[in-house]
Amino acid sequence: MSLKDLIDANQEELEDIIAKFDKRLDKIFRKVNVLATARIANISDIDDVVKFDVIWRGILEEAGFYNLLQRYVNTLDDLQGSLNAVLTEAGLLETLGADQIKRLTAIKELQIKGIEQIGIDAGLTLKKGLYNNVLAGKTKADLLMSMGDELGGTKYASYAKTYANTAINDYRQATLNQRAEVIQDDDDIVWIYDGNDIDEVTRDFCAEVLVANKAYSTDEKNELEASPERAWNCRHFFTFVTRQDAIDMGYAVD
Repeated sequence: MSLKDLIDANQEELEDIIAKFDKRLDKIFRKVNVLATARIANISDIDDVVKFDVIWRGILEEAGFYNLLQRYVNTLDDLQGSLNAVLTEAGLLETLGADQIKRLTAIKELQIKGIEQIGIDAGLTLKKGLYNNVLAGKTKADLLMSMGDELGGTKYASYAKTYANTAINDYRQATLNQRAEVIQDDDDIVWIYDGNDIDEVTRDFCAEVLVANKAYSTDEKNELEASPERAWNCRHFFTFVTRQDAIDMGYAVD
């Protein structure tokens, strides 16, 4: 396989990982709604609402939310195989130093905490709604209706998917950035922008960078990477290659 083919294969693997994660998340939040409906039917007074944090953790556990977090960790690790194949073909795969490994571990832990927090926030939103309804003396039917309005399974599932999808791509970029640090003094290294082809949902910013078809220095790449215009759900990334590889793939190299 050519270097371009390997880059495309890595992108395809990432898209497959995201699609499977989204499907599992949808299934889990559907189960969360079913379990929450059953548990809320047994809530009768303010004391029950006070204990709802424990009930909610049990709901998430039974629905498989915490198992999904572990699978997410494995997902980030699995993605490294095809990424390493890209760097090996480019002759740029170097052993990460202790500092780089430490940073990537910290990034991974923060991302996992972020997804976990979405589940916690959903429970907190629901608990606040229950407090208001119980204090107002509303009926069980009102409580269940409130759950549908407050929890909104599709809203939280969508939020979690957006966060997770962004985090998966960000972790890939973080891995490339840390691996580049090992060889940062190599003047032969440039960065190219790759990922999904331009389509109807491609941001104008990303389309412009893709159409420019340029190779960038590290400073130029860092500036583009930090643009707020490619924040959430960006389907593109920067990878480093040699100047000659960039030329061979048709990129303009200064």
